Amino acid sequence: MPTPQIALADLLAALDWAGHTGSDRMAFVCRSTGRIVRTTDSDFDDAGASLGDVPQDLDDPQRYAIVPSHRDLQLGKRLAVRFAQAHAPQVIEDVHACFAAAGARERFDGLMEGAGQGDAWRAHEAAAVEDALRAWADVEGLAVA
Repeated sequence: MPTPQIALADLLAALDWAGHTGSDRMAFVCRSTGRIVRTTDSDFDDAGASLGDVPQDLDDPQRYAIVPSHRDLQLGKRLAVRFAQAHAPQVIEDVHACFAAAGARERFDGLMEGAGQGDAWRAHEAAAVEDALRAWADVEGLAVA
């Protein structure tokens, strides 16, 4: 059976849905159809059984791949620090400090805006996300269109 094509935009939406650590949201890709299934904790009963339209075999890694988080894709602090070193070295000490507590992303975005690198940062991050998702899909045996 040929591998279904999964639209990059659909994978990006699934990452946005489930891609942040600490969320009760998860997304899965069906290996045979390419269908993306989005879930929250409320989609399962206390015993872990699927409720509603959620497939009962969602926990079968042969059938479904779990969409990774930003952390799984290593798209957090390291990506930001490397970008700042290359494009805004004048604020690198502030960059390190902003990652010391919750809310780092918003502080980092503000630093890049203040350094005149906001647009460049967003473009760099978007390209890194796309590359990382394509690499993940390749490892999982999924085809991205």
